[in-house]
Order: sequence, then C-alpha cells, then structure tokens
Amino acid sequence: MRLSCRLPVNARTHEILPPSTCAHSDSSAREFIQSRLLPGRGGRGRGGAGGGGVAVPPLAGATDSGKALLYRLMAVPALRTRYLGYVCDITENWLTWEKIGPLVAKEQALIGADVKSDTHKLYSNSAFTEAVMRDGSSAGYGMAPPEYSLKTFIEERHDYLLSHPDIRDLPRTPVAARKP
Repeated sequence: MRLSCRLPVNARTHEILPPSTCAHSDSSAREFIQSRLLPGRGGRGRGGAGGGGVAVPPLAGATDSGKALLYRLMAVPALRTRYLGYVCDITENWLTWEKIGPLVAKEQALIGADVKSDTHKLYSNSAFTEAVMRDGSSAGYGMAPPEYSLKTFIEERHDYLLSHPDIRDLPRTPVAARKP
C-alpha cells in the first residue's frame, strides 16, 4: 500500500503522531498506520494488544481473519491439534528453568563484559546481572528495569500454558509418534 501523505512526526520524540492528524482520506491507510506503525497499538511498536506477558493464549490471533495464514491453518482441526501438541511438547520439555537457565547464564557471561563497557545502556550493570534471577531488580538509569525476572517469566509462562484448556485437555502423545 502506498501512502500519499506525509506522516506527521513529533519533532522532539521522533514518534509518529496518531493518524487523525494525517490529512489522508483513505481509511484503510489510516488503519494500516495505526495497526502497524504506531507504538502501543498492537503493531511493531512497544506493547499493544496481544503483546507480551505470560498470559498470551497459545492460539492468540487464530480467530483474526487479518492474520490470513494463521487464521486458515488453525481453522483445520487436525492442524490446530498438531500445533497445540508442539506447543505442549516445547512447554513440557524446553520451557523450564532447568533447560533454559544454563543457556541464559552462558549467554549472560558471554556478553557481560560488553554490557559493562557500554556507555549508552539503559540499565545499570547490577540490573543486567540481577534481571535473570531476581524479581523487581534494582533500578538502573534511564528506563525502569523489568518488574519480574526472566526466571519468573519462564516459570509462569510454563505454568500458564500447561494449565490453559487448549493444552491441558490434549491427549499426551509424544511428538515423534504423531503422524506428520
């Protein structure tokens, strides 16, 4: 889609202003701008509907006809069940702190020296090291650090997915035994 108007931009923050300030009369262009470009509105920006957190359902977006491929694939019961089986298998076998914790520690050690020498980082060095294990890490400078640790996120996401009705009610069949 080609837009024929210039997008108004806030000169101080460099954020795109809401589509209502755009003189373009095509509502589809405005919807495109709002859903894809504006932060906090479910597009590629920060936050927004359906973004982040432990409580994102395993089939989030499956009923949204705007997500054509996902919508069509999840409408086929066999594919939906197969997909949920994969989500269940990944959750049970990989989305555990016992599996992910050592990987995170290895990667944190790998980049630790570079983070410490970074003069433009958003968080303090202690916030970087504590964000993996401790909830409510000490405040860095700039933006506030996450309210809960990566470990807590992994554990809560694991529990949420396994207790979700779409996953909980699946028959437990090993993925390798399932027919493609």
